[in-house]
Amino acid sequence: MELMQDGVVAALAAIGVTALLWLAASVLLYRESPVDAVYVMKVSGDAAGLDAALRILAQNRRLPVLLVDCGLDEAGRRAVSLLAGDNVKLVTPEELASLYTEEKKVR
Repeated sequence: MELMQDGVVAALAAIGVTALLWLAASVLLYRESPVDAVYVMKVSGDAAGLDAALRILAQNRRLPVLLVDCGLDEAGRRAVSLLAGDNVKLVTPEELASLYTEEKKVR
């Protein structure tokens, strides 16, 4: 019985040491790589539910958000202007197309 207890303790100790080494390696070797991605959302009308959608997107991953104006009315434009910041930008469909068809200039 004592031999089985020693085996279980040794197995749990090995698992614990492995978990600690994994944690230490992930903390030391973690490099946040730049992501060349954005969220693109279509907004129209009065932009109902936009604040909740932006909150959900921010919980998943912090990426820039492009809001594409597909027929916003005055209340929708006001809501977007209140929610827009450095991470949220309102663009027209034409501006969206030009953002991704421009060739990047090499220095």
